[in-house]
Amino acid sequence: MKIYKGEKIKKGRNILGIFIPILFSHSIIHARTTDTALVAMYSKSFYFNILETRDGKVFAGSSDGIFELREMELKPIDDRPGYIKIEKNGSLGIDPNGLGSASQSTLLHLLPFPDVERNEFHATRLPYLYIVSGGRLYVFEIKPFGHFFKEQSIRTISPHFKGTYSGIYYRGKRLPTPAFPGFTDGYIREYGNKVFIPFDKLNVYQINNGDTALRPVAHIPEVIRQAYVYDVRESGTTGEYFVFTDKQLFSLDAGLRNATLIHEGDPETGPMVATLLQKHFLLFAHGTELLYFDLYGRKTRSVGKLPEPLMDGEANGLSWYILCPSGLYEYNSKDTPRKIHSLNRAHSLLANRDGEFIIGTDVGLMHYDIKTQKLSTLIKGVEFNRRALALLDDRIHAGSINGLYVLNVDELDYIIS
Repeated sequence: MKIYKGEKIKKGRNILGIFIPILFSHSIIHARTTDTALVAMYSKSFYFNILETRDGKVFAGSSDGIFELREMELKPIDDRPGYIKIEKNGSLGIDPNGLGSASQSTLLHLLPFPDVERNEFHATRLPYLYIVSGGRLYVFEIKPFGHFFKEQSIRTISPHFKGTYSGIYYRGKRLPTPAFPGFTDGYIREYGNKVFIPFDKLNVYQINNGDTALRPVAHIPEVIRQAYVYDVRESGTTGEYFVFTDKQLFSLDAGLRNATLIHEGDPETGPMVATLLQKHFLLFAHGTELLYFDLYGRKTRSVGKLPEPLMDGEANGLSWYILCPSGLYEYNSKDTPRKIHSLNRAHSLLANRDGEFIIGTDVGLMHYDIKTQKLSTLIKGVEFNRRALALLDDRIHAGSINGLYVLNVDELDYIIS
């Protein structure tokens, strides 16, 4: 392709009378919270470089002149070839001699032949990332979430563990079998230096931040060890652990030596489901029955019936929020649960910011704002797994049948809009 020689413009000259603010370095490319997809590649012109301005505009210099990029459209604004630059007075200028020293070369890993050393320039104009390298202009769509463990079904998530159908990962490494469980039947829970992993029976290990060793805890009561456990919750008030099985709720003391039966039901009704563990009480469910356990009085009472089986729950202010497959309910202990929004095949509820919930369903990941009563879609058309929704380090981790999705809390407003 022929490379045209262009004339150098006078210092301070504006192209078409446009005054350009100073260069603004901005990108939402976070290695852990975003993903990209190549949607277009342009090679009709030989592209030299690209830059982003403070007001969010993106310009590219090429052999056929200067272009402004508006999403997927290339709008010509000057026919003189050359590298584009920002003059000292803030205007847009052209340098036909090149700006090789200004190459960024930090996103070569996104391009074909990433190991080949070459110049690379990039800029963003949401939702697109533009990269110029080797004379070509690449356009990527920025997906405001990261996608990891692709083609694996993520069943449960905790700060240091990921439970999948193909194995359990601890600090990024798969635990060997049969020394460790091959997968988990319930939630993996970490409390202090202990991790609880349900698999046929309950497995408990001691963990240490200083190494990757897992040391089995051997003295768990047999009634707990052999039970079909789904979940374990720790009480910050009493120090005990509440163990939820297919038909029973147990209290396990802080030393993991003594178990006390709190409630027993019919296994045909479904497992015991933890809803809320507060300072003074535990709210849980068995099938459609909602139950209340007083941590101080040590008594259990029924507080009503739900129209369908309970899946999950959270608190916000003085109200409790109960998730069922077809809707979200509000409950304040004085009235019967009130349905506030219909849902489709919902199963997981996570409190995000004050007054906001993340909802996992079989058909996507949703966001619900209590104040506005608005339901928005974060990720559409993905089947998410129950027990695989967690908030870790200001990032939402959502496990699906096809990988782990990670969203930055600070970017939710952009996704929703």
